[in-house]
Amino acid sequence: MTSFIPLGRGNTIETLHCYRKRVETGELWYCLDLLMRQTPVTRWLPNMRKVVKGPYAQSDGPDQARDAQFELLTAASCRAAGATPNLPSLTAGS
Repeated sequence: MTSFIPLGRGNTIETLHCYRKRVETGELWYCLDLLMRQTPVTRWLPNMRKVVKGPYAQSDGPDQARDAQFELLTAASCRAAGATPNLPSLTAGS
C-alpha cells in the first residue's frame, strides 16, 4: 500500500491504514455482490466468517483469515468471468 501512496503531503501511517481498510472492505462487498447473485456460490459463508473474525493486521506467519479472503476474491473474480466457482468445504481444523 505504501508503494503508491506517498507519505508526506498530509499522508500519515494512520491515513494509509484507513486506505487499506477501505480497499479491503470494497473487496469484500465485491465478493458478496458476485457470490450471492442468482444461483449463489455454495459454501461462501464459512469463508466470510473466517475473514470477519480474523485479525485486522497482517502477520508474518500463516493467516487463515487472509487465505479465506483470497479464496473469496478469486471465486468472485471467476464468477465475474462467467465461471461457476465451487468453494471447498472447510474442515474443523482449518
